[in-house]
Amino acid sequence: MMKEAMAEKLKKEILNKVKEFYFSQKAKDKFIPGSSPVRYAGRVYDYRELVNLVDASLEFWLTTGRYAAEFEKKLAGFLGV
Repeated sequence: MMKEAMAEKLKKEILNKVKEFYFSQKAKDKFIPGSSPVRYAGRVYDYRELVNLVDASLEFWLTTGRYAAEFEKKLAGFLGV
């Protein structure tokens, strides 16, 4: 049980650092109308998506996993199936 608690604490620290990293890099990217490029595809994400990416990789789910299952369940509920 101690190992699991330590692992969970370390995971929280890592995810907090990922969020901190995002804001240290992306916070300076301000959109200026008429000057800034409009990103229509590719690397358009916020800190939550980056944290979820790292979270999934820490659980070794690099394709489908907890997030895919959650998405499928919510989509099925939305569609009523």
